[in-house]
Amino acid sequence: MYVLFVLQLLSLLLFGMSKNNIITIYCVYNAEGSIIGELRYLILKYFYGFKCSMCEITHTNFSEKEEWKNKISQSSYTIKSVHLDEQPEDLYQFSNGKAPCVVGKNKKGFKFIFTNDELNSFRGDVHQFFKKLDMKAKLVLSN
Repeated sequence: MYVLFVLQLLSLLLFGMSKNNIITIYCVYNAEGSIIGELRYLILKYFYGFKCSMCEITHTNFSEKEEWKNKISQSSYTIKSVHLDEQPEDLYQFSNGKAPCVVGKNKKGFKFIFTNDELNSFRGDVHQFFKKLDMKAKLVLSN
């Protein structure tokens, strides 16, 4: 029993945790990823108080949060952060008008994991996001 545990631990250390390739989770920003889109978002944010709840979770004022990067690398899910203009067409059709949001895709198709209101409730807290993501993704995507 102890030997099996040590072998599993060594496997994790040497090869990393395997990603769940059956489920992809898309974190959709309510902004475009082009230079103009980023500048537009900054103007709206700093001059008009516009906020993207997904951006608040993943970014500081100027860069991606280190805690976000760490959690992504440790997650058992394949997680992709996408801007409005970077979405695959099928995701765009599913999430159109609902961004920011988090959407899961499994073999049955897309399902919403978090709406904008739910993302707002995290108040930019990466730890809370991942704590709830684990529970909700299993629940939503198992159906």
